[in-house]
Amino acid sequence: MKLMGRILMLLLWSWQAQASEPVVLTLLGDIRLDERQYERLDFTLSELQVMPQAEITTTHPWVSRPHHYRGVDLNRLVARLFGHRRVVTLHLEALNGFSVAVDWPQVSPLNPFSPGRTMARR
Repeated sequence: MKLMGRILMLLLWSWQAQASEPVVLTLLGDIRLDERQYERLDFTLSELQVMPQAEITTTHPWVSRPHHYRGVDLNRLVARLFGHRRVVTLHLEALNGFSVAVDWPQVSPLNPFSPGRTMARR
């Protein structure tokens, strides 16, 4: 009976390890969500995919033709988590280490991630 219990525990542990997803987005700052205060929130790809999505078609130096992207609607996410604060700068870092600082008051009114928006490189 002990052996059966140990096997069951190992199977459950193995299943849980396989079921957990890596974090692909970490948000830091004065975050408010559902009346609770956070300094950090981590999200997996599955969690991001159920959030409101936006699409953009754009050109840039790394592709030869317009490229289509789909992901979390950044305007809605920032408003939901940081709406109680005046957001000045977003510091973004990609999984590959590329980082950029975005002047949020300048970019947000353009709503670059609105559904069906097409942007061209200048």
